[in-house]
Amino acid sequence: MRLLHGFRVLAPLLSSTGGLVQFPLRNAAAPVCAGTRPALATPVSATRGVGTWPDSNAGRVFAYDSATQRYRVTTDTGGPVEGVRFLLYQTDSVRPLFPLTALGWMDLSVRGPDSLQGRIADTVTLVDYRLATTGTQPVYSLTLTGSVSATSHVWTFRDSTYRSGGTVGVLAAVDDSAEGTSMTLTASRAVLDRFDNFYSLDFSFSHGTETVRLQGNQDTYCLLTSIGLTVTVNGGSFASVTNGASATVPNVTRADSQPLTTAQLAAVLDLIRGQGEVFDLLTALSWPGALTLAP
Repeated sequence: MRLLHGFRVLAPLLSSTGGLVQFPLRNAAAPVCAGTRPALATPVSATRGVGTWPDSNAGRVFAYDSATQRYRVTTDTGGPVEGVRFLLYQTDSVRPLFPLTALGWMDLSVRGPDSLQGRIADTVTLVDYRLATTGTQPVYSLTLTGSVSATSHVWTFRDSTYRSGGTVGVLAAVDDSAEGTSMTLTASRAVLDRFDNFYSLDFSFSHGTETVRLQGNQDTYCLLTSIGLTVTVNGGSFASVTNGASATVPNVTRADSQPLTTAQLAAVLDLIRGQGEVFDLLTALSWPGALTLAP
């Protein structure tokens, strides 16, 4: 879905003050690769509510400004009464495409002393969720509950997310009751600098009596990908995933040394791609929680 892709790209830029929400990388100024897997951050235990939007911003619409590469407030007051609206645009993998093409919007509204309501929509609501945030920038924890709608599917999700500088972690459950499928994801990504990031994951996909589990690491060192994953089916070893000719074409080897069928290979690659999309969407949905935290 183009709208959700655009939201994932733009989420770190959302700001109701016209500035950027800054989360410094651990070695942002380092000219060479850091090359060391960091210790995982500890979730925040502070008790601080999200507060309220400044009165001057209530109901305002924010648009992306290509010249400054930031969101700016407009004269449009079509946003939610107790919140703000951010326009969302068509993007490539890293930035909005020019000329800007609006695809939809994200509304953020205060729903109590410690809760925000987030809605991503075009002609219909695609994402509807609640955020509760504790901590201060750049270290904080969130809980997210809500749903994602697409065509005939509705996925409900429950997630605990934490951020500490360049590290973000999720502990999530996603269900599609109509299809009888469920997913769980425990994952953490630490971005040390522009060369290095470390991603650990434990992802399970269940349907009926079958559960497929993917565990391991997908790291990048000096812009080179290192993959070490295992796949189990109902607890039994099925395959391993290691570096291939490229980051998008890894080697997948069955545990019993038998050749993979085309369908089995596609299923493993879909599993890797699917967990990444779940992680990316949930971490993007957590970004707005920083907007009302103290720096």
